[in-house]
Amino acid sequence: MDSKIDIMHENLCIRKIIAVIKGENPHYHKLLAVNGRHSDAFVYVISGSCTYRFEGKTEFTVNSGDVFYLPHKSVYTMYIHTTDYKFIFCDFEFADDMPRCAALYSAERMRNADSLFAKLLNRHHSPENTYAECMSVLYSIYSALQRNFKKEYLGKSKEEYAKEAKRHMDERFKDAAFGVASVAEEIGISEVYLRKLFRAQFGISPSKYLILVRLENAKALMKYPFLNLEECALQSGFSSLQYFCRLFKKETGISPGKYKNGL
Repeated sequence: MDSKIDIMHENLCIRKIIAVIKGENPHYHKLLAVNGRHSDAFVYVISGSCTYRFEGKTEFTVNSGDVFYLPHKSVYTMYIHTTDYKFIFCDFEFADDMPRCAALYSAERMRNADSLFAKLLNRHHSPENTYAECMSVLYSIYSALQRNFKKEYLGKSKEEYAKEAKRHMDERFKDAAFGVASVAEEIGISEVYLRKLFRAQFGISPSKYLILVRLENAKALMKYPFLNLEECALQSGFSSLQYFCRLFKKETGISPGKYKNGL
């Protein structure tokens, strides 16, 4: 029975940050061995590809955009497949000393991993930022990994993700600040992956769908004579009357004023 802890199932405390480094490994097509890692680490892959093989025959291949966790004291080999294997990693220590499992988190599940790791790198090396700020960003990375793991663990199909995104847009379209990026963040997948799933499911991009939902709501409001065009636009989630008019004419072929007068 495996007694190792999965960090996604536990809310572990981080004791300290040791280092945050942006680097690359030039040992292309060579097998490298690590016999007991000196610390825990989260690693973000900027480019390239590498296969990690651990004791017990656990193996995963990381590619651009992936994030993975390397446990303290882990024993593994690395085989670098490309000449451009570059990464940002954070060496740190969890507060407990229990053995833990290595894990890979796909780029499709990790929205904004690049910006989180870049922020951590910047804050760690800037004299203007405090240690507490660095720790806050590291916890944000850990939290994002947990959220995305839970989404994956629930076993949602691609169809379910697309339908959930549609439901969010149907419910939140009146908020002008709400957009496709907001949807992706709320359902726990990347914006790029959301666009792909949504178009495959509904035959339309999520941004276009959101516009059409807002336009249909505006059309319904325009039936009321006591509401002017600007009120119809703002109550439908458009940021301005000018933007609404431009999109309305583009999609319908007539101006909203002419449409309203014909009702």
